[in-house]
Amino acid sequence: DHFSRLALYRLLFTRRNFMVLFLRQDSVHLYRGEARVLTEVLNHDFPKFYAETYEYGKPEHIHHFGSTISKSVEPDKKQMERIRLEAFYRSIDAGLDNYLDETSYFLVAGGKKERKSFKEVSEHTKYIFGEIDGQFSFASIHTLGEKAWQIFQEQIAHEDLRLIEHLKEWIGEKRAVAGLEEVWSYVMDKRGITLYIDPVHLFNAFMSPTSKYIYTHLSHIDKTLQPILHPLDMLIEKQLEYGGNVQFMDENSLDAWDGIALQLRF
Repeated sequence: DHFSRLALYRLLFTRRNFMVLFLRQDSVHLYRGEARVLTEVLNHDFPKFYAETYEYGKPEHIHHFGSTISKSVEPDKKQMERIRLEAFYRSIDAGLDNYLDETSYFLVAGGKKERKSFKEVSEHTKYIFGEIDGQFSFASIHTLGEKAWQIFQEQIAHEDLRLIEHLKEWIGEKRAVAGLEEVWSYVMDKRGITLYIDPVHLFNAFMSPTSKYIYTHLSHIDKTLQPILHPLDMLIEKQLEYGGNVQFMDENSLDAWDGIALQLRF
């Protein structure tokens, strides 16, 4: 009863995961990112290796006024290279279906030419939140992971700023509520879509044995109020139990709403 699970929930519901597609001249590698650490996907989908080969036509014999002339037919190398490269990147793109969805964060790394060629044929460009320019063939995966994590954090910061603007609108339109007392009441009524929490905000809560409501300050009138040891633990568990989502925000980003807000179902 005295063990707080908040640190565990913060690990579970803080956005830290992303995918990195690393395009090299001769191969393509896919990595799962967990903070700064990259782990390569090794299976039947990845990595993929590109073998640059050309096929040339056999000499064509042309009959001309009683004589035979041999004409060599050779497909244009650049055209063949483009066709083969497009086919290669399309196969890569098809393989990404097993790893990306609407909630995915996807970063593309590699040379400018490789990234451009891939994006021209890809159907997953809407998931790309950033790119890393350069070949890292001889650099450590640690270096690539550091660069990816930096870009990912910048993306999350931008998204949080946009979300704060949305919360302002939603609260004004009664589509969201803020503050622990009000959020608690709506979560208990199963009305929360997503619960937004500031991980460093200090929450105090008190409850009467005869009421489902909580208070953030002790009342001099109601002497039955008792402190709740871990109010966020209880709130998160109820939100998950009722099929809602939980999202931890940047520190102090919810100061205007006492560190907590809830988007409502209806």
